[in-house]
Amino acid sequence: MEVDTKPLIGGASAAAILMLLLEEKEAADVLRHLDPDEVRQLGSEMFGAAKADENRVDLALGRFVAGSREVSALTPGADRKIRNVMTDALGDDRAGSLLSAIAPQPQREALERLRWMETETIAEVIAGEHPQVGAVLLSMLAPEIAALALTGLAGERQADLLWRAARLGPVQAEAIDDLEAILAEAEAASAKTETLEIGGESDVAKIVNNLPRTAGEELLKAMRKKDKLLAAAIEDEMFVFEDLNQLDAKSLG
Repeated sequence: MEVDTKPLIGGASAAAILMLLLEEKEAADVLRHLDPDEVRQLGSEMFGAAKADENRVDLALGRFVAGSREVSALTPGADRKIRNVMTDALGDDRAGSLLSAIAPQPQREALERLRWMETETIAEVIAGEHPQVGAVLLSMLAPEIAALALTGLAGERQADLLWRAARLGPVQAEAIDDLEAILAEAEAASAKTETLEIGGESDVAKIVNNLPRTAGEELLKAMRKKDKLLAAAIEDEMFVFEDLNQLDAKSLG
């Protein structure tokens, strides 16, 4: 008989449950090590995991324990340990010179910003800046994101940007610094504030419909003096299909 080896809980769901079991600071520390897409997926899963029952929590913990056995004991803190060993053996200057040549280089801030920005925002920056800046940006993007960012531009602009990108060579550090400033400004401008749709003609019409008829008519009369168009729009919203039952045959016709 074939044994079903399919996990009883998905990896994303298990991770979300574990994140909710952590202290807030510990959970935040975990998120800092994830890619933007991973943060979005995990955050979405966490809202669903908030109602997990005891059985699913047990499954999540079991999956974590099983997965932990596959993690090398050498991995945690390896970078810091290597640097400390080199420094102790060679001294600060010699170790720094050697590590700058052999250690993985951290990503520039511009690359990190691009990873977190929405494609629409990137496209706006490319469209609004000098074509040479746009060409540098395109070259720094993942190919599929670069293609999406180009989509909304005119064909002639697209061709010019790709031509410039194809001719790019080494880019000076100062130019990257300027680009980081541009991206920081665009990122701040595109930050969205959560809003709640309240009020409006429909909501006011519902309030008036729930008032005594005489009171409602008096209020609408007062509103017409302030704003005839708005009062008319509210009256339109007040009329619902149920009102047809109250019309006589002549009015209905």
